Amino acid sequence: MPFLVYEPLLDDIIRPMSDDELTPEEAIRGKIVSETAKIGWREMMREFAGGRTLLVTADLDMIEVAYQMHQDNAPLLAGWLKAEQVRPVSDDEARQWYDGDETVWATVVKPWVLVQLEQPRVN
Repeated sequence: MPFLVYEPLLDDIIRPMSDDELTPEEAIRGKIVSETAKIGWREMMREFAGGRTLLVTADLDMIEVAYQMHQDNAPLLAGWLKAEQVRPVSDDEARQWYDGDETVWATVVKPWVLVQLEQPRVN
């Protein structure tokens, strides 16, 4: 399987840095990005059944959400939760994605697995 890059990052041009030059924030974000990948929803059934999957809506950057969760930014997360921009995946969504053999972007911020539907490309 080829290496897949989280597509929103393709818009950013980042100059190469050594680990010595990274700020703590850059190092954390880099780790999140390196642990983010596309995965078939069917492979996520164990995490869904365990109540650990959170949907990040398309209007949010999943990497930013993961970073803010890592930083324990409770006020920002509370706002996203209240607006349902970050929320548990519903049973209906899980069933629909399973039946449709959907692919999602996923990243882990223990104990949670954040998922975001793969967005269709607009040419």
